[in-house]
Amino acid sequence: MTTSPPTRINWKDPRRTTHGDLAITNQPRDHRRIPPTIKAKLSEIRRWPLFLYGATGRGKSCAALCVGDASKTGCVYRTVPDMLDQVRAVSYGEAKRLTESASHRWLWWRGWQTHPVVILDEIGARKEVSDYHYECVYRAIDCRQDRPSIFISNLNHGELRRVYDNRVASRLAAGTKIFFDEDELPDMRMEQ
Repeated sequence: MTTSPPTRINWKDPRRTTHGDLAITNQPRDHRRIPPTIKAKLSEIRRWPLFLYGATGRGKSCAALCVGDASKTGCVYRTVPDMLDQVRAVSYGEAKRLTESASHRWLWWRGWQTHPVVILDEIGARKEVSDYHYECVYRAIDCRQDRPSIFISNLNHGELRRVYDNRVASRLAAGTKIFFDEDELPDMRMEQ
């Protein structure tokens, strides 16, 4: 198994962030909202995927988008419900146009797999998941192993294992994990 080079985020000048030969975006988000303790953890990502988890409103999505902004090529951000809707939309009409639908579905997954940086948010937000939901989430995570990917959940590894299973939880835990502790971080939405 190959490991990717560490990503070093330069918070003072995000244009100087590096990920191997990946350069930086020209218009970063307001990274000042990210607490210093989290910035320090995000400053050097050792292994992909990056798994951000913790209580709601602690800045996980904001932090993920700042990391995504640090890529020269930009990032694709999706929530699980958005992803499920998109995959379902490209699969719509399967009975009428099976070949065309399968081709569109394949193209959607190929795009997800090959995009330089992806972010998938709200993993495990629903405690009950259908087979379709499970298969899409599993595939979205599995096809991105060891590639710049950020997965976000309010649930920890054990809770994700109960909602999905060991295959999903194990893949999320394989990379860099950052916990957004509710005792240390205030709810950013409540402070606004």
